[in-house]
Amino acid sequence: MIPKRIFYAWYGSATLPFEAKRNIEKWRELNPNYEIIELNETNTDVSDNSFVRDAYLEGRWGFVPDFPRLAAIYEYGGFYMDVDVELLKPLDQLTNEKSVWGMENSGKVNAGTLFGAEKGNPDILNLMEIYRGLSFSTEEMQTIVSTDIISKYFATKGLRQINKTQLLDSGAKIYSVEYFAPLHFWGGGKVTKNSIAVHYYDGSWVSGNKQKSLYSWLVREWILWSPWTYYTVRAFFGKK
Repeated sequence: MIPKRIFYAWYGSATLPFEAKRNIEKWRELNPNYEIIELNETNTDVSDNSFVRDAYLEGRWGFVPDFPRLAAIYEYGGFYMDVDVELLKPLDQLTNEKSVWGMENSGKVNAGTLFGAEKGNPDILNLMEIYRGLSFSTEEMQTIVSTDIISKYFATKGLRQINKTQLLDSGAKIYSVEYFAPLHFWGGGKVTKNSIAVHYYDGSWVSGNKQKSLYSWLVREWILWSPWTYYTVRAFFGKK
């Protein structure tokens, strides 16, 4: 059973945006008996993992939480969400699973939307081992995007790249797009009666002017037809 605990990450010196605070407050309202914990420099050692350390030193905040969120879930159990995720329903309906993950419209698994697992979950441990073997490089960011890393791992466990909820042999339940990411990162999509969360892809670590110009360009050029491209560009502009 997944513990009633929610983690989110906020690294760097920027102030948590109002929209993020509003989302977190809604998590609390929908899950009043859940512990909510912020992962940051005070409770995680960013120098303990070379991938995290190098991403942190480069100020690539989109990559910094990739390992700490896995480590927190492995050690304590619970759920993780990015701060630009709005919850629509309580998480209690997910707690009976061994682990839960969500697809986005490409059929890839996005840990930032919402994921959760029991303490000591083997899939989480395997993903942590993958990250321990990775090096962070600003020149190779397209190869180290978490959606690709996690999706490739679950593909070895039987995940098919189709928009259908799948229960893998390991006990990992991968939910279809409508559950955790019903709205697409370029626009489009729709919330359904099954939707539990909405990921708004805000890129909250990007400063206001950069964020506006970046998203204007993305919409105009329509280049973000695959999540790995989106996250690569997002992480590149995430340097403060």
